[in-house]
Amino acid sequence: VKKPGKLKFCKAVGWFIDEYNQAQVSINLTNYKKTSIYKTFEEVRKQARKRGVRVTGSEIVGLMPLDSLVSCGKYYLKKQQRTTGIPQEEILNIAIKSLGLSDISKFIIEDKIIEYKISNNKNSLASLTTKDFIKKTSLGTPTPGGGSISALAGSFGMALSAMVASLSFQKKGLEKHSKQFIVIGEECQDYKDKMLELVDLDTVAYDMVIKAIRLPKKNKDDIKKRNAEIEKATIKAAEVPLEILELSIKCLENIIKLSKIGNPNSITDVGVALYLLYTASKGASMNVIINANDLQENKKTKFINQIEYYNKQADDLFNKVNTIIDSHLK
Repeated sequence: VKKPGKLKFCKAVGWFIDEYNQAQVSINLTNYKKTSIYKTFEEVRKQARKRGVRVTGSEIVGLMPLDSLVSCGKYYLKKQQRTTGIPQEEILNIAIKSLGLSDISKFIIEDKIIEYKISNNKNSLASLTTKDFIKKTSLGTPTPGGGSISALAGSFGMALSAMVASLSFQKKGLEKHSKQFIVIGEECQDYKDKMLELVDLDTVAYDMVIKAIRLPKKNKDDIKKRNAEIEKATIKAAEVPLEILELSIKCLENIIKLSKIGNPNSITDVGVALYLLYTASKGASMNVIINANDLQENKKTKFINQIEYYNKQADDLFNKVNTIIDSHLK
């Protein structure tokens, strides 16, 4: 008679390896979202302790989805009563250490995680050093331009916001707001990473416009095709900075929360983040407008209306947070 195990979506077998004088449990998880890696690992540890032995490490055979390891890192951070509003790379490091993934052989993220394995971001602007990024921007080429720099400013602003959320989480006397600090930190980390993606996407979008403009126009068919491609590329070139603007607003909404309940010792960091995000919003607005001006009137109007709506929000949030910061500094 088969006896059901502790874990539902799990197929496992164990054996003793004479060569290493150790037992090994080999596991296949058929649904890691319902039977997680950390739950499986902790169950093996629990059963090992009952038998007077301990788990000495683990390894992943083949590739794994990114979120399966991120969820492990967040689980162990919560067990340690630490905030999960930290960079994804740090969450992954926590997971690797807690699961003992490098105890048997070195766990190399780029070789083990599917998303990292197939990523082609190695030559992206976001992967450059600060010095090289500034140098590249200063060259006499159209890209990276104002849109990419707006996204970069926004990413820095969100990074500072996440930092303040983390410092506030650790601050004695602010425990009643700890859940809010975690939510704000996680959101700002997500927005920060998205902004870094937009640094490259803005440059790619502009390059698409240039590519479309350079299409042949020798006859009517060429001209028709060229105009259609220019229109398509220009819409994309307006949509990317619009997304930068939208993200800036979302983080400005978190900034106002931080300015009210966050660590007062970090109020100047909130202030710097505020100005960076406001700069990102205004820079993005200008880039939307200049691209929208080249579109058909109905499409142009749609973009302009959105810009006016978001700019009012940005101005309102900026003024509110700036007032709070000034009151702290005085």
